[in-house]
Amino acid sequence: MAASRQQRFWKYFASLGHTVRVLAPRKWLFYEVKDYEEGKFSIKAVELFGGLRVRGLSDEVRDFQPDWIYCNESTYSGGALQAVQVGPEFGAKTAVFEWDNIYHTSPMEPKVLGDVDLFVCGCPGAKKVLLQKGVPEEKIWREPILQVGVDCDLFKPIKRDKEFNTVTCAGFTENKGVTDIKKAVREMGLKHLWLGTRRPYDRLSEPLDYGYTPGWMMYEQLPEWFNKARVHILFSRDTPEWREQNAPYANLEALTCGLSVVMTKAGDAPYFLKDCKAVRLIEQNDVKALKEGINEMLDYQGESGRRFVKENYSYLIIAQKLVEAFENA
Repeated sequence: MAASRQQRFWKYFASLGHTVRVLAPRKWLFYEVKDYEEGKFSIKAVELFGGLRVRGLSDEVRDFQPDWIYCNESTYSGGALQAVQVGPEFGAKTAVFEWDNIYHTSPMEPKVLGDVDLFVCGCPGAKKVLLQKGVPEEKIWREPILQVGVDCDLFKPIKRDKEFNTVTCAGFTENKGVTDIKKAVREMGLKHLWLGTRRPYDRLSEPLDYGYTPGWMMYEQLPEWFNKARVHILFSRDTPEWREQNAPYANLEALTCGLSVVMTKAGDAPYFLKDCKAVRLIEQNDVKALKEGINEMLDYQGESGRRFVKENYSYLIIAQKLVEAFENA
């Protein structure tokens, strides 16, 4: 689903008059990428090797002649190192999108940190980490920007009967708190919908044996399923190796469909949604607070989160912020 989310955004970005080519892994989990071209927008399916490097990147850059190479891999990845090595050879500036808000590093990172022209941070925590690593503040764009925007034409309210009280759209992992969500909605007797899947390497302490799971679906099908429920729930928790890096997107997309949201104050998530009236922020690991938040938001009749998302995180808003960052770098 994430692959489609990004491709749709960059197609919109190109529609604003920018020439964009997305280099995407040919196969990513359940998603297969195919070459595509329309107007100023194109997708090239590529093979990855060692540390998320792109096989044949030099040939792609020579053919496309970009002004910018915008790498969406962390500064300590082989992909970021490859970008700063190839870009100058063809006169392209390099930018790296970084949203890792926990300190990780690798032997290849110093060259990336020194040679990148612009860092775009996806959350406040990522900026703090980059500053800890010695990146000059003037190389980091002044404000966090989401990786892509929210498609407010795709995600919208649909008039239909609500078959479910609550929904969770996420990977089926303990980091997302799915076991505790199951406990809460079962004890409350709610009809719950699970949107997502368990990847081969994910482990749960117990099976998701309560609620309905339709299984893997295309990204474009999500709005229909969101509109079957009233409240979106995420019960994320910080760990030594992982913290929430954005809203997350499922919360934003659910809000855009007119749902209310209950989520924890995990990682950098509160930064993005603390001012939205349709969101209730609760403490991590507190199942009692989770149930109280769900009860409160099941009958929420206040200001819609859709307007909040349109004004802060729509395609147009995020695209404008990225253009400003590139132009001012």
